[in-house]
Amino acid sequence: MRILQIAAFAFTLVPLLAQAPTAIGTVTATTAEFKIPLEQPADGVWIWNRAETPDNASEFSWTVTAKNGSAQYSFGFYLYKFPGSHEARGQIQDLLEAGQASVFKEDAEGRGEMLLGAKVAVAVENAAILVRIADPNLVRLIFREHPETVAIHTRTPAADYEIVHVNYRDQAGWLNLPPDFGREDASLI
Repeated sequence: MRILQIAAFAFTLVPLLAQAPTAIGTVTATTAEFKIPLEQPADGVWIWNRAETPDNASEFSWTVTAKNGSAQYSFGFYLYKFPGSHEARGQIQDLLEAGQASVFKEDAEGRGEMLLGAKVAVAVENAAILVRIADPNLVRLIFREHPETVAIHTRTPAADYEIVHVNYRDQAGWLNLPPDFGREDASLI
């Protein structure tokens, strides 16, 4: 009987001590990759354009915000509820296809200007949203000052916010790039 009590106690305590998965970020001279854990199962049914979501409001997003000197950049996935939208249901991939993957340069008030030529990929990988930039110029633009942390913004019905330490790899690759590599230019704005 005593062994059953100990076992029952252990099975009750383990979920309380288990930590929720956290986002991770890795940046090299040519790529930036962030994995943001999903709060609900990736293979479950996802619902968007909900009646309770106001028109023009952001309903789902998984984004990364990095400060670089006086500039701030946000990139990732965004889904806004457009006026007249009807509720939709589907797999996470359907949700990702309904929104947009974008990069924004933000001003001091947080207003963003979309970088039209900038490309960011968003996918699902192992119960996480994978946000990836594979353009070395864009990586250098956003991360040239090697910010120690970035902010991860998640907007879902179970929204979360997290500060994540960035792991920089391939330091030699950064040193071999010309000093003006990745500076803002007309092709990204």
